[in-house]
Amino acid sequence: MLRVPFSRRNLYNISDKIARLIGSIGDLYPLDRVSSYKIFYNIIKGSIEVYGGDLGKIKRMANQSWLLLFISIGLEIYILYHFGIQFITLIIAIIMIYLSPVFYTKLKEAEYLAKLKQEAQSFSILVYLNSTLGKSLAESFNDISKSTFFSALHKELELINKYILFNGDTFNEAIQRRIRLLKNHLISKIYSTAISSQFKGISTTLRSLELIKELLNSSKESFNSYVSRSLEITEIMFSIFLLLPIVTIGFQSFSMSGQNTVGNLDLLIIPLFFAPLLYLWISNVQPKMGTRVRMSKYQVIGIALSSFIFLLKLSLLYKFLIVMIIIQIILFPTFLDIINQEKVLSDFPILLREISDFSRLGYGIKLAIKRIDLNRNNFQRATIRFLENIRENINKGRGMTQTYVKNEQIDAFLEILEILDRKGIEGMTVIQELSDLSDSMISARQKLRRDLQSFNVLALITPVLLWFATTSIGSIAHISTGTLNIIDLAYSLTLTALYSKISRFSIVNPPVFIAVAITTIILSLIPGSLILGL
Repeated sequence: MLRVPFSRRNLYNISDKIARLIGSIGDLYPLDRVSSYKIFYNIIKGSIEVYGGDLGKIKRMANQSWLLLFISIGLEIYILYHFGIQFITLIIAIIMIYLSPVFYTKLKEAEYLAKLKQEAQSFSILVYLNSTLGKSLAESFNDISKSTFFSALHKELELINKYILFNGDTFNEAIQRRIRLLKNHLISKIYSTAISSQFKGISTTLRSLELIKELLNSSKESFNSYVSRSLEITEIMFSIFLLLPIVTIGFQSFSMSGQNTVGNLDLLIIPLFFAPLLYLWISNVQPKMGTRVRMSKYQVIGIALSSFIFLLKLSLLYKFLIVMIIIQIILFPTFLDIINQEKVLSDFPILLREISDFSRLGYGIKLAIKRIDLNRNNFQRATIRFLENIRENINKGRGMTQTYVKNEQIDAFLEILEILDRKGIEGMTVIQELSDLSDSMISARQKLRRDLQSFNVLALITPVLLWFATTSIGSIAHISTGTLNIIDLAYSLTLTALYSKISRFSIVNPPVFIAVAITTIILSLIPGSLILGL
């Protein structure tokens, strides 16, 4: 008997055939008439045109969703029949499955536009620098094609080339198509500035500089707006984690004479369910600072192994505290990486001015970096290590952008320097302009971080505020001290994570977390009767 060897390729072929079989269900009449792809075709196509997706892929997704849709409808009928009408809200899940192709394309569109916006400011600087050299927008895109940083703009260039190839458009006509599709997006303003300057005979350099100043002012306004919004979010956080439990349990104690301990405990847990929503809200209003948070595999293993602490014979509170402190110690290298990247970024204007000085002596960018005296210019230690890595890459014939960094703003500056270096002598003439622009951008970032420092102080005093509040609640609701201490810890760590997200744009903040954990330990040793006697 012959045996067909089973391989990964065979598995792929089988799964592909199953997917095609399931997908063919959607082509049957009348399902093909009521498909979400058919009904919402214009919406889907509009999103596809923006981010350059594949309509065929979306159609297959809509066809394959029918099987899951039928299963979901069957389950909904079964649940309603056996468990009652109260589960009617599950029909929302069925609607979401039906509309999944629309949600998918809209999500991809939003993701693409967000990435494009993130790259727009750096691209505007490149357009301005090229314009000072007498280069057009097409030349800027030519520079982008050789870059590894501008992934969204690579896609833009691909879409522009498609219009030129398949529609017979000129470059300017293709750009105008993108302007109409992207409407009020930041990148469309850059396109409009470059194209209108050519048609009207206005200096592209002047218009580009005006646009950059407008973008910088817009960034400063968004930073100020974020500080104001953060204060509003903080007020809501206090209402949820302090006022809501106190008021709710206070009213319940009058109606139930403080005997419903389980119900009171449930009420104290409710605020924790608001944490994900608050985190998403903060993320939504935050300006993009370009910080990448990454952990090594050893850190992930260390965090996983810390769970064995729960096997020790300690109280639950101390188990949680020890695990939290261990995790924060493991995350300390990541925290230091983020701090060091900010230090490097703050020194970039000095670095660019040094490169500009050497350029006047006829040095190229890479040779200038090798000639800079790292000790004379008061560079921070992190910047010196960073520049030594760049020098090492240059000596090995690699690009500056191959230096590993965890900040997208640094990546953008390195990419622009790499592009200018490829231009040779003419690229050196605009380094001073790049230095001035970087100084304005980095100063705005530093001011924002200073304005947000007070949120770290709030995180540090949070355990004390919670201890006073929950001790008062415990006397009313008859909740044990041990349970209250665990709730204090949960509240404190949750609020610390949210405050860290607000002030540091990341929840990686070991010094504050460790300080909060130690404060919670100390407060847990203070008897609750002490506050009641005050």
